[in-house]
Amino acid sequence: MQPFFSPDGKWIGYFSPSDQQLKKISINGGASVALAKTGVVVGPSRGKDGTILYGTMAGGGIMKISAQGGIPENLVEVESGGSRFPQILPDGRSVLFTRYENTFRIMAQSLESDEQKELFPGDGARYLPSGHLVYTVGNDLFAVPFDPEKLEVTGNHIPLVEGIFRSIGVSQFAVSDSGTLVFIPGSSDAAWGRKLVWVNREGREETIAAEPKDYGYPKISPDGTKLALTVNESNNVDIWTWDILRENQTRLTFHESDDLQSIWTPDSKRIIFWSGRDGGGLYWKSADGTGKAELLISSPELSLYPWSWSTEEDKLVLQLMKSAGEWDIGTLSMKGDRVLKTLLDEEYTEIQPQISPDGSWMAYASSESGRLEIYVRPFPDVDAGKWQISTGGGNSPLWSPDGTELFYIVDDKFMVVPLETEPAFKPGKLEVLFSGPYVSGVGEGTPWDIHPDGDRFLMMKESGSGATGGGPRRINVFLNWDVELKQRVPKE
Repeated sequence: MQPFFSPDGKWIGYFSPSDQQLKKISINGGASVALAKTGVVVGPSRGKDGTILYGTMAGGGIMKISAQGGIPENLVEVESGGSRFPQILPDGRSVLFTRYENTFRIMAQSLESDEQKELFPGDGARYLPSGHLVYTVGNDLFAVPFDPEKLEVTGNHIPLVEGIFRSIGVSQFAVSDSGTLVFIPGSSDAAWGRKLVWVNREGREETIAAEPKDYGYPKISPDGTKLALTVNESNNVDIWTWDILRENQTRLTFHESDDLQSIWTPDSKRIIFWSGRDGGGLYWKSADGTGKAELLISSPELSLYPWSWSTEEDKLVLQLMKSAGEWDIGTLSMKGDRVLKTLLDEEYTEIQPQISPDGSWMAYASSESGRLEIYVRPFPDVDAGKWQISTGGGNSPLWSPDGTELFYIVDDKFMVVPLETEPAFKPGKLEVLFSGPYVSGVGEGTPWDIHPDGDRFLMMKESGSGATGGGPRRINVFLNWDVELKQRVPKE
């Protein structure tokens, strides 16, 4: 995901969500080279000085590492919101980036004085030697002449490419200094999106009647009657619900900040979610849409994503993200004072905590082996034991409703392992439950869920003109694209 060129065009860097690393690979092929464990990155780029920059999720700053690899360091602190798509400008004294706080804005910041300057609305800007900035608005690519010394736009904004695929709100394109453009096409019309489907244990699929949209983070209510999920429209992410019985869809949140990663309360009456409003925090709202969203706990310096619920302990189990893109696991008491505690805090990534139905076990994904694998620990005493479940990578664990099975994803395979918990914890033989072209990336949160009946899974599948029958997306490559750029967007 998120490809970027080296200045000489001989290497392509990219983010590997399966093991949360930045990597690079020669354009001539061969094995990829791991550069650093980073956590989730947004909009990486490489400068001529051999430095790679990248942004982090909400609340994170701009990080840098050597193109030869190493330990990430903080380059620009961000007090609130998020920063993405950073790029050092030719003079080496300023950095170009996208600032997100309710809306996307292209920014420039001096590395000498820390002075920031807002340039114009947009996302993912890249400066090219031709003297242009290219950037996206929604699914479309634009260009504008730009003076990197004065940090000023010097001409008109011209649309160049319509229909660039966006995944998790990130436009999938890259441009090289040598004039090559690559992008993944995806229609910007309403026909494009993801469709929701039920898949049973034999892999048979049933389409849900909901209109295809840019869905994410699907979650089934404990009573099995509704779905909560996100919809990304016009670069704004909100929580929506789908009534399974009535087959109608309702928008739940309306704030200009992103609202995402929702879970249901055990009684199916409220939905808890992370929101970027007012610096970021956890909120909840009545699932029937009445009343306002109420703040549970604010977190301007620590992003808190609700992942599971311990009914025995009456605690939320959270995925925590620090400003440097480090991921840990914590809990938030829902009784009395909202006490936040860290549960797992290691030097590697720990994400996607899921509590077993009886509240005694926690499944999660960890990169401690060098790639994400699935582990199980006792809960809440997580130090009382640990078992590795997966053997060839894995993410997005789910428990069966009766707690006797654990499911997880690896690539396009959806795995199952039977479990014994008495008299001692013992995992059984791993098997492929089913496979298919369903959304399965680590950056998608937990992109599936299991119905309380235990017999069917809620999945997301690419549809419309932006996909190829639900299969792999194609990559468009345009050589010498800078010639067309200069012709269509002349400098004044």
